[in-house]
Amino acid sequence: MTEEAVLVFAGAGESILAERLLLGAGLAVKVMPVPGSIRSGCGLCLRLPTAESGKAREVLAGSGIFPQLYGRNLENGKSTFSEME
Repeated sequence: MTEEAVLVFAGAGESILAERLLLGAGLAVKVMPVPGSIRSGCGLCLRLPTAESGKAREVLAGSGIFPQLYGRNLENGKSTFSEME
């Protein structure tokens, strides 16, 4: 079961703008470092409930921001990440 969605961005400025846009849209986002198992991004990513990922992508696309989307799963007390469509 996917616990959370993780949005990964090309640059730090993009991630900061995305956080501002998503918080402004009322979404529950948190900033975190990009997990070591994800080999892309600027070092910062946003996490939010999976149920809000569609709205988040819609809000960001309206501003020309298209992050990579990963699902965070908890298995045996350890987080794993898989790319989502």
